[in-house]
Amino acid sequence: MNTPQRRSEASRPSSRHPLRRAGLPPSLLALFALAACGGSSNNNDPSSRPTTAAAAAGAPTPLALRTDIDYRVVNTCGSKLLSVAEGGAFSGAAVLVNTDAQKPSQRWRLEAAPDGDYVLRAAHARELTLDVQWSDPSEGNLVHAWQANSTNAQRWQIVAGTSPGTVQMRTRIDLTKALDVRWATADDGAAVHIWSLDDSCAQQWRLEPEG
Repeated sequence: MNTPQRRSEASRPSSRHPLRRAGLPPSLLALFALAACGGSSNNNDPSSRPTTAAAAAGAPTPLALRTDIDYRVVNTCGSKLLSVAEGGAFSGAAVLVNTDAQKPSQRWRLEAAPDGDYVLRAAHARELTLDVQWSDPSEGNLVHAWQANSTNAQRWQIVAGTSPGTVQMRTRIDLTKALDVRWATADDGAAVHIWSLDDSCAQQWRLEPEG
């Protein structure tokens, strides 16, 4: 078995900085970055930002997937499953990755949405979907389970991943962000959030049909 590739701190995008982990607000982070560069910069200019291979690839074609079966959504860093923590059946239940325990809270049903997107419904509580908290596209914002409400925070563009048989799931609120395992870890209980597109295992998933 291949040893899962883990991203080092250095290999993550530059915005994943110790100051960011300290919880400083974006306004202060920008001031620190400005001071470090010794000049001015326009953060809103896309040309000033690093471009990953995934982002440079342009707009990929969304995949056509079955919507009549449940899936195990498996992260490739350590073959851990996208799971609703402790089988929570309420809005706001945490979503993380865990070893497969054959639980319905580790299974997901795809539901077709506009523009070729999909909604991921929890198999143990079909009224709950995979949702970006507060519809906030900020780097590192967590995902959780939430009552279906037809917002873009619950829509995912599913495209081919970087390895055969894998997919990348991009949030409709910002298609430059994808579903990502925090720190690219293979540990049980790792948080799941959104992060700028890259080619790491943290954003590569396998959709394995149940049964």
